[in-house]
Amino acid sequence: METAIDYKAVLKDLLAKRAELDAAIRAIQPMAGEPVSQDGVAVPSNPTNGTLRSDTFFGMGIGDAAVKFLGLVKAPKNIQQIMLALEQGGLTHTSKNFYGTVFTALKRRVDNEGDITRVKRGEWGLTAWYPGLRKGKKTGETSEGTEGDS
Repeated sequence: METAIDYKAVLKDLLAKRAELDAAIRAIQPMAGEPVSQDGVAVPSNPTNGTLRSDTFFGMGIGDAAVKFLGLVKAPKNIQQIMLALEQGGLTHTSKNFYGTVFTALKRRVDNEGDITRVKRGEWGLTAWYPGLRKGKKTGETSEGTEGDS
């Protein structure tokens, strides 16, 4: 015998839990130094601190745009931050897996151009910031203890 599911009750319960989670997030965000919008919706951290125009990366490839972005912010960034900045700066793409596309573009840039490097696990920076950095023979991995993404 099948039991009927009361979807209205399930929905009501989920909405109540979401409201509690949203309230907790809004309470913690200021303590973490994260902004909250007027309507209480979480505002994602902006890796660019407002320095990008909507056309900063228009017409550029991912590798060139990443180099330009890292040069603008002058600090290592992870792929999520790079992705967000590229999209905010007007880079257009049709990728269904933009994370993978950006990762591949950065890895190719490490191997072919050498102007981007993995700074530490999950972070990328400009090679020019690390003058003592030596590259491995084929992999593009640095020899000063950096690790790759998993």
